[in-house]
Amino acid sequence: MTDTKMITMQEIDNLVGDGGFNSFYKKSIYKHDPFENFNFEIVENFGGEGMGDLCYYVYQRLEAGMIQIPQDPQVVFDIVVEHALRQNCRSTSLDNSNDCMYRGPNGTKCFAGALIPDDKYFPSLEKISWLGLVNRNIAENFNKTFISGLQFIHDTFPVKEWPEKLRELGKEKGLNVDKLPPAE
Repeated sequence: MTDTKMITMQEIDNLVGDGGFNSFYKKSIYKHDPFENFNFEIVENFGGEGMGDLCYYVYQRLEAGMIQIPQDPQVVFDIVVEHALRQNCRSTSLDNSNDCMYRGPNGTKCFAGALIPDDKYFPSLEKISWLGLVNRNIAENFNKTFISGLQFIHDTFPVKEWPEKLRELGKEKGLNVDKLPPAE
């Protein structure tokens, strides 16, 4: 499988960030051309260990485009509340780590994952926090701290406490919390 894209060094840096990759790896995935662009070739098992995954990650980001987030915090809140009430369980990995996931087994989604359209999701996102997605220009910058707060509720509190914690956060942000069940 070979595919070629023309992208700038800035686009590579935005997509990959530091991510623990040194300049050797970055130089391995692109070649300079006279126009300050890089001819980016995706080749199966390209480079050393992990390079195939890195190339595929960058390729997916270019193909998928940016995750677009509603600008209105009320819309974001309503999407998450409806999702939380419908799913009523945490989205976590099946291994013993119990790590929260944007997309978990059996179709589960965390609160931020509920905001990621299926055509913008891919498994490599699982290793990046919401703020990391925003900082790498994978997700739009709208409501980033609010979404991180929603993510914190999902990842930290028991499911039975979600309505109360969502209500607290919603009221703190001046949002309508009527979609939540009445407080006990």
